[in-house]
Amino acid sequence: MPATMTTVNAITKEIYTGKIVEQLQNEAVGWKRILSTSDGVTSEVGGKYVTFPIRVGRNNGIGYRNEMEQLPAAGQQGFTNVRVGLKYGYGRVRLSGQTMELADSNVQAFASAMSLEMNGLREDIGKDQSRVFYGNTLGTIATVVTSPSAGTITVDTLQYVQDSEFIDIVTAGGTVHASARNILTIDSSTNTITYDGSDVHLTVAAGDILVRSGNYGREPNGLGSIGSSSGVLFNVDPASFRQW
Repeated sequence: MPATMTTVNAITKEIYTGKIVEQLQNEAVGWKRILSTSDGVTSEVGGKYVTFPIRVGRNNGIGYRNEMEQLPAAGQQGFTNVRVGLKYGYGRVRLSGQTMELADSNVQAFASAMSLEMNGLREDIGKDQSRVFYGNTLGTIATVVTSPSAGTITVDTLQYVQDSEFIDIVTAGGTVHASARNILTIDSSTNTITYDGSDVHLTVAAGDILVRSGNYGREPNGLGSIGSSSGVLFNVDPASFRQW
């Protein structure tokens, strides 16, 4: 009987080559294009807020007159205080002692499990900052279009929705429909997701939002609020200070 791959199976090897191949898009384009400068930047933070003054008005005591005519009424510069509240972002990993000890060296694994987790978390935080950069503190990752059936929601975009992500489903005003729900499936053809836990599709309505679990109203200001022409930003109201 000839030798075959079946008969020599016990002595054949699995061939491992190369390194771990990245399949995730980790670029954070928006906030990396902001000019980096130390002007106006301080590391002196603490307490409740960071407060700094801004100039919001010009001296309008300017005019042209003939000789000996009354000069324009005196004006003044306009100032107010900006008060920036502190925001706190965290990333968390958990590894067993066995994982740290037995999946560390080249002989044991393709790469150190701890290094992969820590470096991956750093990249994940950077990618999430890219989302926050465009946001408005609410933490919106998608807006509900409709809730067609039990445990299912259709959203406007899947750009920031991730597999196995834990989300809260809330109104734009902060009323919570569901919290800490795990995303089970994502259908890119219909922008539909399914989630675990009890069904809430009868109470969820178009315009409600999905946020990372616990993040509602806690994220830093992004372009969504900084670029808005209305609404108080850092305790300054553009209705009172138009330039703001």
